[in-house]
Amino acid sequence: MKSDFEGLEDLLKIDMNRFLDNMKDILIPMLDLGLDKKLKKDLLRSINALKALSGMFELHKLTEFIVDTEEIVIKIFALERKEIANDLLNDMFVIKDQIEALFLYYLNTQNKTFSDEQIKYSKECIAEFKSHYIDYKNKNQAIVAKKSEPNIPIPQVSTADKETHRVLYVDDYVMYFSPISLKSDDTINYKNQFIELIADIKKIQVDLRNTSSVDVAGIQFVESIQSHCKVSGVKYEMIGESELVRLETSLLGVEL
Repeated sequence: MKSDFEGLEDLLKIDMNRFLDNMKDILIPMLDLGLDKKLKKDLLRSINALKALSGMFELHKLTEFIVDTEEIVIKIFALERKEIANDLLNDMFVIKDQIEALFLYYLNTQNKTFSDEQIKYSKECIAEFKSHYIDYKNKNQAIVAKKSEPNIPIPQVSTADKETHRVLYVDDYVMYFSPISLKSDDTINYKNQFIELIADIKKIQVDLRNTSSVDVAGIQFVESIQSHCKVSGVKYEMIGESELVRLETSLLGVEL
């Protein structure tokens, strides 16, 4: 009759092989299908199952390794890209093999403490994975910026220039609106300029990438510009927004 430990050992072998096979069966289709919604969900489920299994057997360093892996995978999925870089896929296959190696080490030795060399290699795997994720993230941000923002340089305005900075001007029937401040006191002046310049305008470009202060009145003023464009048939273009403006519009539930 098998001891309790032998029974648990058999359970570990069965579950380990099942979860690792699931992980491999998910990663292989990603080469062709990319980050399919179902594949992402199934991969996280497999990683979570391996994490729970290592925790059950108190393999703390292995659990830490899987947790670090899971955190990076979640960050990758949060970028919402359809394709995944080959480097990241290769990293995940390497990590899968290392998870298996650490489980097998425990099964063969019943030693829950891994060697310095094993821990060092696990950390190197995570460091490589994290480095490739950062490259992937930066590339993703560049693609998003290229798609969402025209190639118009951000005006360089010093603090001393803020009082004289032209936020509204017209060039070749295009009105350009680029405010440093977008608060209630400023909008009165903007409205006056807007009335003076609006004649014969064919397009309005709103550039909020340099906007460093904003309030509800400022957001409402931009919304009024949008409304004017819709009514008058003038083309409206949002070039970009600062993080502060994005936060304010998010809190108000507004899309400029």
